[in-house]
Amino acid sequence: MNGRELKQKLKAHKISIGAWSTSYDTTIAVMLARVGFDWVIIDQEHAPYNCAHTSSTSLLRISECET
Repeated sequence: MNGRELKQKLKAHKISIGAWSTSYDTTIAVMLARVGFDWVIIDQEHAPYNCAHTSSTSLLRISECET
């Protein structure tokens, strides 16, 4: 599901299923995307790590994911 499809789903008041991750490991984000969630949030503010763990590589957007 891409961003446009998610917006349409939300505007139509349909249920969307997602995941909230506090892991800085990008592999976790990819695994969550492949499960088939409509959305995944990567929470770096409330996670148990410091600035040394975060980098630009820990942020990613998966536009499409074949399942």
